Amino acid sequence: MEENSNIDPIKGDGGLIIRSALEADASTIKAVERACGLSEWRESAYKTIAGNDSGILLIAAFPSGIAGFCHTRLITKPKQPPFEKMTFLDPKTNRQEPKDSFETVQAELCNLGILKVFRRNGAGTGLLRETIRRLAEFSSFSLFLEVRRSNSTAIGFYDGFGFKKSGIRPGYYRKPREDAMVMEFRRWNQRF
Repeated sequence: MEENSNIDPIKGDGGLIIRSALEADASTIKAVERACGLSEWRESAYKTIAGNDSGILLIAAFPSGIAGFCHTRLITKPKQPPFEKMTFLDPKTNRQEPKDSFETVQAELCNLGILKVFRRNGAGTGLLRETIRRLAEFSSFSLFLEVRRSNSTAIGFYDGFGFKKSGIRPGYYRKPREDAMVMEFRRWNQRF
């Protein structure tokens, strides 16, 4: 197994482990993607994502094998400290006050798939929780996704995490053709 300093496994119930993906996991991720009928990405793309900071690529595994994965793409990246000074209107005093500025990180949840044999065992919940935890390390973030309008199970799953319906993309999916519901999760941290 490859060494990767980004591996920080989270252990859950039933032996579930959530960890950062390695480049060596790319072929398994691709197999899960196919088995779940997810949006297709090249195996080389998964290798690249696992080896850099352009996104978050997580694996859910049980002792019996890899259960699934979650791929989140960072659309905007945070400003690096030191944060520039800006002025904001203080609502209490109605005066301009200097405050540190920050940028909202925007991310897209591209794929989250769990093999059927491992579903309803906490793997999907663990993956999404860890994705949100990692995004929460930034000052503020917005995470959006598309889901088939007919996929009430997935819509309910995301609703349970606080995702809100924010739009429709007509004809977004091709096999079979179907509209996508756009859902978004936002977290605004107050830094001032």
